[in-house]
Amino acid sequence: MNTFFFRKNTQSKISVFLLFHWFRICSTFEIKNMDSQSHILVVDDDTQMRQTIRTILEEEGYHIAEACDGNEASGYLHRNTADLVIVDIIMPDKDGIEVIVETREKFPDTKILSLSGGGLITANDHLSSAEALGANQTLIKPFKNNELVEKVNSLLDN
Repeated sequence: MNTFFFRKNTQSKISVFLLFHWFRICSTFEIKNMDSQSHILVVDDDTQMRQTIRTILEEEGYHIAEACDGNEASGYLHRNTADLVIVDIIMPDKDGIEVIVETREKFPDTKILSLSGGGLITANDHLSSAEALGANQTLIKPFKNNELVEKVNSLLDN
């Protein structure tokens, strides 16, 4: 009976040891993976558009934060870092152009992708202004999923 207890106890210790190291290895991998994710801030007053962009880019492995207007985006950027800001041009209160100018001044290394579906003037006019003021790339709404992913990947060198 002592032999059985000794074997069972030894096997349990080995199992616990292996299980512990397996979890340690897995959690280290997850942490490395999370650290390598690019952080993207999506700024758009249209909730459905923000959620659509979030879904598309999270499937690609990006970490996404959202802001519903320029003021919320500014607050986020002062408290957190973002590798990329995706910003709609036409928004109430603080519009996308103001976000682009402020981001470029205060966070010059942050990439900017501006979006527009137009308005009183064409989307191309809005996006030309955005590029002139510091947006790295532009995208006209509506866009295809793969167009968004290609632009984001190219801006983040993925």
